[in-house]
Amino acid sequence: MVIRMNTGRGTDRWTIRPCRAGRLLRAMTVLLLVESPVLNTLHAQEVSQVTEDSVTGADADADALPGDAATSDAGDSDEVAPETTSEAEPGEGSAADVPADDESVMPVVEYSSMTRHGAGLSSTRATTRVTEQQMEERVPRSAPDALRYEPGVFVQQTAHAQGSPFIRGRTGQQTVILFDSVRLNNSLFRQGPNQYFFTIDSRSIESIDVLRGSASTRFGSDAMAGVISANPIEPEVLPEETGLRIRPRLMLRYGSADNERGGRAQAEFQAGPRFGGILGFGYRDIDELRSGGPVYNPRDGQLPEVPRFDEDGKTQLGTGFREFTGDARFVWRITPDIQAIFAWYEYRQRDAPRTDQCAPPFAPSSDCLTYEEQDRQLGYTALEGRLGDWARSFRLTLSWQRQHERRSITRPTQFTENIGRDDVTTLGVALYSRTSLFDVHDDIGLMLRYGGDVYHDAVSSAAWLTFTDVDITRERSRGQYLDDSRYVWGGVFSELEAQLWQRIAVRTGGRVSVTSARAPGDDESGTAAVDQTWLTAVANAGLELWATDATTVTLSLDQGYRAPNLDDLTSRQQTGPGFQIENATLQPERSRTAELGVQVRSDLVTFDSWVYHTTISDGIARSRRESSDCPPETLQCASSWSRFQLINTEGASVVYGAEG
Repeated sequence: MVIRMNTGRGTDRWTIRPCRAGRLLRAMTVLLLVESPVLNTLHAQEVSQVTEDSVTGADADADALPGDAATSDAGDSDEVAPETTSEAEPGEGSAADVPADDESVMPVVEYSSMTRHGAGLSSTRATTRVTEQQMEERVPRSAPDALRYEPGVFVQQTAHAQGSPFIRGRTGQQTVILFDSVRLNNSLFRQGPNQYFFTIDSRSIESIDVLRGSASTRFGSDAMAGVISANPIEPEVLPEETGLRIRPRLMLRYGSADNERGGRAQAEFQAGPRFGGILGFGYRDIDELRSGGPVYNPRDGQLPEVPRFDEDGKTQLGTGFREFTGDARFVWRITPDIQAIFAWYEYRQRDAPRTDQCAPPFAPSSDCLTYEEQDRQLGYTALEGRLGDWARSFRLTLSWQRQHERRSITRPTQFTENIGRDDVTTLGVALYSRTSLFDVHDDIGLMLRYGGDVYHDAVSSAAWLTFTDVDITRERSRGQYLDDSRYVWGGVFSELEAQLWQRIAVRTGGRVSVTSARAPGDDESGTAAVDQTWLTAVANAGLELWATDATTVTLSLDQGYRAPNLDDLTSRQQTGPGFQIENATLQPERSRTAELGVQVRSDLVTFDSWVYHTTISDGIARSRRESSDCPPETLQCASSWSRFQLINTEGASVVYGAEG
């Protein structure tokens, strides 16, 4: 059940929605949202009608995907859809056409739209958005949970405190995750489902965009399956506000299935006509999940090995965790055309067991793999706006982020505890921009998108083995990764778009990227050093036809690639199917996606239908190994049920399907 009380924006709304968990249990989630009326201090002037109209236009367009403005308003506009679509890229909107020297009306859309989309997820591709309203209606317990109803997306959950979205059958390393245009993928992202998208606080997100299909031309390595872009809550900066305006907000949440208690406190403020911000803090404490009882195997009537249950037959082992979040976001309008953003986001998770390894199949119920600490810190500053026709909308971002993980594998019956700690610090610079639409001939226009990015990872890794009966701890020669490893990747791209006769758009582009991996060797554990560099080029092409003002037919060809990261090249770790052995000789994997889609946008109906065909070459996959292949100093490898090593597969793999 969801109880929503909103005291700050009109009529209160109450929604009751039962949730069902397991076969027999009816679980209940209660969400209480209290938002106070705006507190105004030193408010010095009334809002003029002209300014009201510009702000209303900004709010109406802020939630539209780049390129959607024309089709959503096609029924009320005399303009031809192709022209309007091109001008509705990130950083554009109704207020963007206000003359730059008019200080009375600031181009609100120029900033909010650019912040939400950054490089922009092209609406001419298979793209969907989870809106702010949908986020409130779905009441997701995590960022991955918010994507459960999106076409082409499946959310897998290995543990109570984890969740990994699959896009067209692939996940983890083959999907790019962005937060406010900052790339979250780093060199330690694991194969298969991983927990990293879970470390984005869903309560700090305003919307999530999903692009399905290869997209490495614009987004670089890893964009083989698609791109997920989380857009944070933005402070409202009104140009007519000359005083201090504060809007506090409190959200409380309770769930009966796992005794979830938590919430978020938030304060949005504006000081003067050019500066505003948001401060937020969140907390959750979740106990073990209580289900409706085990589901027995219909063939033999036996209990499953995963998940494991307590003696009561209902309490699920390997669940429960604690979570702390905090964020601060400040916006400063330097000029009517340029603004700066300063942001910090903090996520800290404690004592989160991995359900399938707590306890592992056929192991004593006391054995458990627990993520004692799972932290992510992200700080960045961005400059965005417009600088004339050759930078109609641009965004330059400098970012710093740190991912920290500490885990333990306890085996009380063997009196041992294996402890590992991994940290990766990432420095990044990214530029995305586009030109105006230049008229080169009657009914022919050209526009260029361009940019580049570079990221540098520094890795710290260590591991210990503790004998609990004698209280002796031994530090291993290496951790899950090799200490002092380095990983650098980056590239430049450009995309040219030609609009013909206001009915056809032709697009083509390319990217050149360089990736470098460096890791020291370790003789004691038999680990070879890594020193590899890859130069990769990819391209895309597309054709878009506006059959009617509301109907678009799109054909696109896109290449994707993924360079091996440090997890592929150097990691030794216990995973779901067994123990992974490193392979320092891996090469990049590549994909080619052909996609055909029909989109209808009108006042009466919104319709999307897509068919796609993806070919993957040199794919990185797991290959079984014997216990005799285990390297030195890896007792977990020899004692595992299975062992594997990543290899580049021969031949091509194919993924195809339809969605809508």
